[in-house]
Amino acid sequence: MGLFGVINMDIVNSRKMKERKTFQNNLLDFIETMNQKYLNTLLVAPIRIILGDEWQIVLKKPAQCYRVIHEFQQFLWQSGLEAYAGFSIGTISTEVFDDNRIMDGPVFVAAREALLVVKKNAKNHAKSLFSKRNRVFLYDGEYPYLYLERNMAMHSEKSAFEEVAAALEPESSFPSVSDRLLLVKIINLLIENNEILKEKMSPKQKDTYIKYFNSPSYRRLSEELKESTSSISQKLNIAEYFTIQRNHQMVSQLLELYGSLRRE
Repeated sequence: MGLFGVINMDIVNSRKMKERKTFQNNLLDFIETMNQKYLNTLLVAPIRIILGDEWQIVLKKPAQCYRVIHEFQQFLWQSGLEAYAGFSIGTISTEVFDDNRIMDGPVFVAAREALLVVKKNAKNHAKSLFSKRNRVFLYDGEYPYLYLERNMAMHSEKSAFEEVAAALEPESSFPSVSDRLLLVKIINLLIENNEILKEKMSPKQKDTYIKYFNSPSYRRLSEELKESTSSISQKLNIAEYFTIQRNHQMVSQLLELYGSLRRE
C-alpha cells in the first residue's frame, strides 16, 4: 500500500485562549481552505479536528509533512498562537478511506506518540528534545525505544559525526536500522534548530514573513508596506526567512530519503 505521513497538531495553552469560539471557527475555515488546496494532491482524506483543539492530517506525500505543519504555524502566528506538532511516516493497516477517523495503523500510533513527546517536552518531562522552543517532532514508530536511547547519545562523548562515519564504514550494511535512526535524529536536529529560529521572530517579523511567503515579491511587498525593497530585504534577512526556508527544503529532501529507507 505504500507509506503515508500522519501529523497530529494541537494548540499550545489552548485553555488560556481568549475568544476561543471565534478562534475555533477561524481554524475550521482555515482547515477547509487547506482541504480545498491539497485534497487532490497531498491529502489522503480531509483534515479533521479529532479531539478538542487537536487536528489530524494524513498525507500521501510524506516528505511534505514539515511544509504542511509550517502552513498551519503561519496561520496560528496571525492570532499570536503556537502549536505542538508530532508526525510520523509509515503504513496504514486498514483500507484507505476518505475519513481518517476510520483508518488505523502503525503510522497513526507513532504520530500520536510524537505529539506526546513535544507536549512532555514543554513540561520538562521529555528526553528526546533539547530545547523548549521546539514543538515539532518526527517519531519512528517501528523502533521507538531504540530511537529514544540513541537520541540520548547526543549527551555522550560520541558525536553525531562519529555515528555518521561509523555508518559509512565499508563493512556496514546499508541501510541498517542504525542508519535509519541516525537519519531520524539528523532530521529532528535540523527541525529543532529551525524552530528555534522561528521562535526568535517578533510579531512584526512574522507578519512580514507571512506576507512574503504567500507572495514572494519584493516590489509587491514594498508597495503594500510603503517601504523600500532594501528595507524589506533587510527585514527578511533579520528574520532569517531564507535560512528557515532552506532548512525546510532540506528537511523535505531528508524525509524523502527516510521514506526510501523505510521501503528497503
